Amino acid sequence: MKVLSFYKESYSGLPLVVWHLTAVMFINRAGAMVLPFLSLYVTKILGYSLVESGFILGFYGLGSLIGTYIGGQLTDKLGHYPIQVGSLFFSGLSFFVLMQLTGFYELCLGLLVTSALADALRPANMASIAEYCPPELRTRAIGLIRLAINLGFSAGPAVGGFIALLLGYRWLFFVDGLTCVLASFLFIWLIPRSNSQAPHEEEIHEEQADFNSPFADKVYLFFILLIMMTSMVFMQYFHTVPVYLEDKMHLNEKYIGILMAVNGLMIALIEVPLIHFLDDKIHPFKLLIA
Repeated sequence: MKVLSFYKESYSGLPLVVWHLTAVMFINRAGAMVLPFLSLYVTKILGYSLVESGFILGFYGLGSLIGTYIGGQLTDKLGHYPIQVGSLFFSGLSFFVLMQLTGFYELCLGLLVTSALADALRPANMASIAEYCPPELRTRAIGLIRLAINLGFSAGPAVGGFIALLLGYRWLFFVDGLTCVLASFLFIWLIPRSNSQAPHEEEIHEEQADFNSPFADKVYLFFILLIMMTSMVFMQYFHTVPVYLEDKMHLNEKYIGILMAVNGLMIALIEVPLIHFLDDKIHPFKLLIA
């Protein structure tokens, strides 16, 4: 009970709309079953080599880069609401198409489009937090949404492993697409389109007025370079590790899914207490270095 009270205390006082955003993101990520098993699908089911699989999955990363950039640009022009709805809905539809593709170039193009549509959600989602939350609550709001994402990503691979083993890999695409579409309708139902947090508008415009081009900030660009290098290592978790677990450790999809689910579960259990304990106590740069 103390643990539950701690989590309740950590997120008390957040606006209701943030909890609604959290629910949408949880459903969206709980259905994220394709990426953890994509390398196994490409090598084991479609028969491509590990090198070819890496090249194919590289287009997923390229699409993510394009989608995140375009999503940010469109969010500035159109607002976060239509971008989040569109990203969820059309990325869901793209998974239904992707499950039909088997050719090398078809897969490359399909993954490029799918990941671009899916990751356009990220900047819009962060912008919505800035709109709905005052500055003093934003860290906890982001922490809550990250908690939901990691809990969802714990459920996704675990359930996905059973689906791939019992029903087949193509059902992963169907479930992933279905949850994206359902999340888009849930977003429309729960999240108000009009800005109900008008008092924060002036503050947002003041922040934007002081904003310079990120390409002029050398320290920021160096920071992005370090993030990119870290991500290059982390992405092996989705590409090399599942194949290694199946090929060298001789684990089936059920156990691979459970092992991958542990990652999100550990983050969910550890990150929340850390954020609550360290917030405003230690400078973020010191935490990054550690």
